[in-house]
Amino acid sequence: MGYLTLGLLFVLFLLALLPARRLWIAGAGLEWRAGYLAALLGLGLLAIEFEGLGRYLLPLLVLLYLVPFSGLPAWWQRARGRRDRAGIVEGRAVRLDPGEGAPR
Repeated sequence: MGYLTLGLLFVLFLLALLPARRLWIAGAGLEWRAGYLAALLGLGLLAIEFEGLGRYLLPLLVLLYLVPFSGLPAWWQRARGRRDRAGIVEGRAVRLDPGEGAPR
């Protein structure tokens, strides 16, 4: 692995933190967020290393990147019967601890 590959992987990691944070706000568990981040980084590394595969992996990476910004994580949490752990405070979505009520 060269320096360019490591640099691209670092940039990919920084870009992957945005949807991972979005999953955290939606109430996804640590194992789901870590798995999501590992899948994004693994597929990104495959796309960087093997240019021929990159043609096929790039659309998958874009879809995987955009999923947390859709309503799918909230729908998944409702389907599993979990309550939403995010609240709206002063116009922003914030994550509330399980025992904590809405701020006053």
